[in-house]
Amino acid sequence: MVTRRKIVIALGAGALVAPLASFGQQAAKVFRIGFLSLTSAWEAQDAFKERLRELGYVDGRNLIIHYRFANGSRERLFQDARELARTQVDIILAVAAPGALAAHQATDTLPVVFMFATDPVGMGFAESLARPGKNMTGLDSFNLDLMPKRLELLKEAVPKLGKLGVIMHTPDPLHQSYLKILEGEARKLQIRLHPVAIEATSGGLDNAFSIMVREGLHGFTYIPSQVFFVQRKHIAELALKYRLPGVGDSLQLVEAGFLIAYGINYAAQYRRGADFVDKILKGAKPGELPIEQPTVLDLAINLQTAKTIGIKIPNSLLVQATKVIE
Repeated sequence: MVTRRKIVIALGAGALVAPLASFGQQAAKVFRIGFLSLTSAWEAQDAFKERLRELGYVDGRNLIIHYRFANGSRERLFQDARELARTQVDIILAVAAPGALAAHQATDTLPVVFMFATDPVGMGFAESLARPGKNMTGLDSFNLDLMPKRLELLKEAVPKLGKLGVIMHTPDPLHQSYLKILEGEARKLQIRLHPVAIEATSGGLDNAFSIMVREGLHGFTYIPSQVFFVQRKHIAELALKYRLPGVGDSLQLVEAGFLIAYGINYAAQYRRGADFVDKILKGAKPGELPIEQPTVLDLAINLQTAKTIGIKIPNSLLVQATKVIE
């Protein structure tokens, strides 16, 4: 389904793009991109390669992508970042805050484009959003700013929501910042938060849901994390099993069976990341390319899940949704 908001994304994607014909006139060169991620590949990353092809970069002809997936190990992630910095790649694409942090510590000279890096200025990746001033630029996930709205949406769907579980993977560097923001919004909505810290395993999630059910919580959310995204299907299955309504951060979660999600379109953001890479490979300096914050967001609702757990989604929410699964 094509919506007006998705059309806006498509139109905006041209802003950083140079004409393909001019690229074809450049001297032949094989560009090397280091792709750095804490977790394994998933389908939205295909949008990155697809956009690069549209820009004239053909994998195996004038492009080589060196993939480094750390399989959830932060120690390995930082090792991968250092290895990429030594192998003389032309640029690193760093996924999410952990990838950006690893790249930041590995090099202060090699260009880095980060994806979904929450609070890049606060994390020290840039001097400002408008002018990063260093070797890094890219796209802000905006997740800190969106957390209050997610809580508000869940409260609208579940008016009796009084006790909320917050699942968090404590190694993530920003989990305390997220909690502080959530606490402020929870007070406004008269919701009591119950943080549940877990290890990044399916067993950890099982334990978290057991705790939330035992405590009689009315719903849950989580601190956005690559680890949780990779396990989105298991989270959705547990939510259905225990009939706990939850709110998350991406359309893919709702497609996996989650009740509500509000956040960026990951595939569209990967395409924008390719535009940044293209600009830098053609000579732009990362420190002079403004960091982008999302202007188009998805609100997705799974009515099948709502029916299964016994919730009627109000029309006031449905009319705001960009995608509804019936």
